[in-house]
Amino acid sequence: MGGIGGSGTGNIITKNNITGILSTIHINGADNVIYANRITDGIGIAAKGYNNTFYANHVENNTSGATIGGYQSDTSYEQSGPRTSNTTLYHNNFINNRIQVWTSYPVYGTDYFDNGKEGNYWSDYRGEDANGDGVGDEPYVIDYKRKDNFPLMTPFDIDSLSIELPGWEAPTFELPQPTPSEPPKPTPSELPQPPPFPTALVAVASGVSINGVAICVFYYRKKRHH
Repeated sequence: MGGIGGSGTGNIITKNNITGILSTIHINGADNVIYANRITDGIGIAAKGYNNTFYANHVENNTSGATIGGYQSDTSYEQSGPRTSNTTLYHNNFINNRIQVWTSYPVYGTDYFDNGKEGNYWSDYRGEDANGDGVGDEPYVIDYKRKDNFPLMTPFDIDSLSIELPGWEAPTFELPQPTPSEPPKPTPSELPQPPPFPTALVAVASGVSINGVAICVFYYRKKRHH
């Protein structure tokens, strides 16, 4: 298939213009949000998975406006469970699609075509709005099990939406810092040596007396200080 395909959890697909024979947004996953897209002249939107939300998309002149889950057969229903569950569609514009919603599966899961207050705009809706609140008085019936309980009387202005994406920060990376190596320890022979012990000269005097005259003799000895 062409267009945009998404799988996984928590994706946001918004503000895309997709046109041409293979134009589609196809989701297979859970808790994804698809809004403010334009899909024209192709296949339309399609969903498998759980808890996905489609709102404020413009879907026009496609083979099928929306293909939302179901079961291939009663056998696959018993063996593998639903293709979708709890998918919600509202404020979408479904205009002149060959099939507004795919209805060829024999059994469908539990999905919703309104948010409890407002639904989608359907170009082939023929109901009235007696109180003028912009919501049709009668549901838009899709098949024996599915319906839009609050169809819009005029297309929803998807250009009026402001796009709000969750905040995020670019990952930061810290380069490893080299660990400084310890300088080599000096050997004992490389250690600074203390200066030699100072020496002092010590004068020692001895004397004798000859005929009443004192005679002194001096001699010197080096002395080390410890």
